Amino acid sequence: MRYQPAGLNRKQVEALSLTGDIALHNTVPEVHRHIVVGKKNRTAHRSHLFEAQVRPTLEVALTESPEYLQKDYDSESGLALLRP
Repeated sequence: MRYQPAGLNRKQVEALSLTGDIALHNTVPEVHRHIVVGKKNRTAHRSHLFEAQVRPTLEVALTESPEYLQKDYDSESGLALLRP
């Protein structure tokens, strides 16, 4: 399963929410990000975040988990999912 780009390339938007996780997948750290952005016309758009250019600034706070998060491949969904 592949995620589709949201098509907001090179648009000036405001980051309203940025969430996700950093988990080990086959012993390699993997970052999974979700973002909600607001546009000037007061609409909000959500997507997986693959890359972004930030200007002038973006504040990010990370919370450390007491244990390493682990992911395993799920054949039904075709995704690497967090282990319970």
